[in-house]
Amino acid sequence: MGKIVSVIVIPIVTLISLGVGCSNTIDTSPRGTGQGFHYQLQDATIKTLSALDEPIAVVDIDDASLTKQELQTLKESGKTILSYLSIGEAEQYRTYWKENWKVSTPSFIDAENPDWEGNYKVRYWDQEWQSIIFTQLDAIVATGYHGVYLDIIDGYEYYTSEPNIDAAQEMVAFVAEISKRAKAKNPNFLVIPQNAPELYTSDIYQKAIDGFGKEDTWFDGDKKQKTMETTTTLKYLKQALADGKLIVAIDYPTRQKNICSFYTLCQEAGFYCTVSNRDLSLPSPTVCAP
Repeated sequence: MGKIVSVIVIPIVTLISLGVGCSNTIDTSPRGTGQGFHYQLQDATIKTLSALDEPIAVVDIDDASLTKQELQTLKESGKTILSYLSIGEAEQYRTYWKENWKVSTPSFIDAENPDWEGNYKVRYWDQEWQSIIFTQLDAIVATGYHGVYLDIIDGYEYYTSEPNIDAAQEMVAFVAEISKRAKAKNPNFLVIPQNAPELYTSDIYQKAIDGFGKEDTWFDGDKKQKTMETTTTLKYLKQALADGKLIVAIDYPTRQKNICSFYTLCQEAGFYCTVSNRDLSLPSPTVCAP
């Protein structure tokens, strides 16, 4: 994902604490076409979020600028709000970014993402970087968000050949520490990582997270996803669903036939579903209108 942060909203009545030190029972039944959750990292407001039918929404804490009272109001209306947080890339437009930062300065900054200008791979196991993320996390918890939506979890793949580093286990440990820290302040706080569902094979990861967000499960744009990719993804997501985890799926098709096909497949799987654009700037999900 690029320069965007988000929040997820889920009906509070469906949530009972889950994750490390607590358990959550989440309504994972399929939603109606075009419903389920909303993912908007640009121009989200309390007004637009309040008007949504979707019980789940993802927004950027910096973009939406929601107050603690507004988050409480959304909660009372039956919505749960998660804030987007990229932990596998540093974003040049964030307040933590310093003017003198560049590749290798500080040492945890790595190559720029060619698809997202101003986003840089990070050595996410670095203590200085983790401290930055923990500060961001603390602000999300203190503001009253109901959870965090962690992005660039699959950034570990960039470092699979890194000497003396088990990239997957370092990411698992990082997410587990995020969960531990957040739930120490709010036991009901949700930790939802996006992508890299294969990490669910880790017992530590299973205990640390409350669900998954997954992009491009059935479609890569308007191109049908590779069968093996979809099959493998669904194996992990359905196991997590059976374990009582929340599963939200987002694909990015633009053709109506593909949009409708996505919703049918996603709902049959029992997930919360949405279609949007890659910039995640739409004020409401794209619906199936055959």
